[in-house]
Amino acid sequence: MTVRLTVTGLLLFGLTTLFVVAETTPAEGQEYEMTTYQLVFLNEDPDFRVDPMVDESHAAHRSDRFKTVGKLYLSNLLRDGIAVIAGPIQEHDTIQQVAVLAVETTKDAESIFDHAPGITAGRLELEIYSWWAAKDVLQIPKEPEKTMTALLGLLRRPSGAPSYSTEELEEIQAGHREHLKKMADSGDLVLAGPIDRGGDLRGILIFRTGDAERIEKLVAEDPAVQAGRLKVELHPWTVPEQCFPES
Repeated sequence: MTVRLTVTGLLLFGLTTLFVVAETTPAEGQEYEMTTYQLVFLNEDPDFRVDPMVDESHAAHRSDRFKTVGKLYLSNLLRDGIAVIAGPIQEHDTIQQVAVLAVETTKDAESIFDHAPGITAGRLELEIYSWWAAKDVLQIPKEPEKTMTALLGLLRRPSGAPSYSTEELEEIQAGHREHLKKMADSGDLVLAGPIDRGGDLRGILIFRTGDAERIEKLVAEDPAVQAGRLKVELHPWTVPEQCFPES
């Protein structure tokens, strides 16, 4: 399956909404369908404290064990089709794992992680957003243990973002749309969409490559980034290689 992105709006500048759609071909006449996913961040709980009576080597062993069990938990969600993509974030102080769930509400997503090992142990806490994106682009992996490094892009509205006239914003928006299409046409950008009520978090980009240096250069060319209206955080993300369609 070949994927290209169709951009029909713009990411929440405060005026409009981003509608970045992954359109599948080659089925002639096939139309994309949009859906709401639940985007789940499993973050390190800042209030979690290691028992001071536990020695350092044992604490490290327990931490590694929780990470292993956590990966298994995500793998089971992938096999069951509950998660469409999921995996640990590499080398981040706060975000430990990210999962995109094919469920309707944030409450549904919260209930799925009620018994996740990191949650029950008090090591992790949930941060959940509704994410609007194209359906059936990400694929259920048959072998979730076969992984690759992708990049998760978090589109944020910077504090103190400059103001522009309506005409200037329209020009920035048009440039932003064209830039998203360029990254999709190159095969780098797999899927993107807006976040519902995410505060400064405005949208998500999923890149199939783990080459952060090259993608950083690509996103820096975005007119919305150059204008100071958006900033992009890129995080290496270990995900099943079979989640992505062919480029």
